[in-house]
Formats: sequence, C-alpha cells, structure tokens
Amino acid sequence: MTAIEYVKKYFGDAFKAYSKYGIHPLAILAQGALESAYGESTNAKSANNLYGITAAGSTNEYWNGASRTASTGLKFRVYNSTLDSTMDFARLIAQKYPNTAKLSTNIAAYAKSIAQSPYISESNGDNRATYESGIVARANLMQATVTQLLSEKKK
Repeated sequence: MTAIEYVKKYFGDAFKAYSKYGIHPLAILAQGALESAYGESTNAKSANNLYGITAAGSTNEYWNGASRTASTGLKFRVYNSTLDSTMDFARLIAQKYPNTAKLSTNIAAYAKSIAQSPYISESNGDNRATYESGIVARANLMQATVTQLLSEKKK
C-alpha cells in the first residue's frame, strides 16, 4: 500500500490514540508504517500488529495476551483490531517513554528519542540510526496528507 493509502486507512485509529494519549498522529503513523511496511508485514496482516510490539508485559484493555511466534523465534502481540494495536502502542509510549511522547510534534526529535530508547533492541536486529531515519522519511512522505486530514477533523 502507498503512504497516502496507509494514512487514509489508519488515520482514524491514530487520531483516536492522539485524542486519548496525546501522541501526534504523524508520529504514530510514521512509526507504524516503518514497523509494518505500510501495513503489509506478516504481523500487520495476521495479527493486526502495526508496531511490532512483542508479547511481553501484562495484558491490558487493548491486548488480551494472544501472541504469535515469528520465524525469528520472537513472540509478537496479536490484536483483535488495528485500533487496539494503535491504542496499545500509544499507551505504551505515553506510559513507558513519556519524554519521547512529549516530542511527538517534532518528528526529528521524536524519532531520535524513540530510536535511542529501550523500545529498540539491537538483539532483535534493530539498527538505531536506520530506525530514526526511517521514521523521519515516512513522516515526510505522509506530512501533507496528515495535515489535510487534521484540518478536516477540526472543522
């Protein structure tokens, strides 16, 4: 799916998460696009997991404990919907990384902060510099569409 199609499909979920947790929709969408290959990854398609969230931690209002094991051996959360995935992601960032969450209106600062946080793990094959630049690049692709949709929401 293209960046514009991704934004149009998942903006509503990102806006709901923004309304509850205060993380800017562009940051949510950019990170989800990076983690899920614009909604085309196996986790996105088979588990509604747009953010690559592993199956660690306690259940909560968005995740019931279901998981799937990837070919890498890592266990990932399985969600009932992409909205649950997005809400759980925003909850996690707001609660575990509040300083990063506060930076979400500045994509470059947000990307740098999340890339340097424990959310990223080299042991899982992540590269911090690539992750940071990936969020920024995806946000740049989506900026105009998100701005338009936000202005429509304000009307």
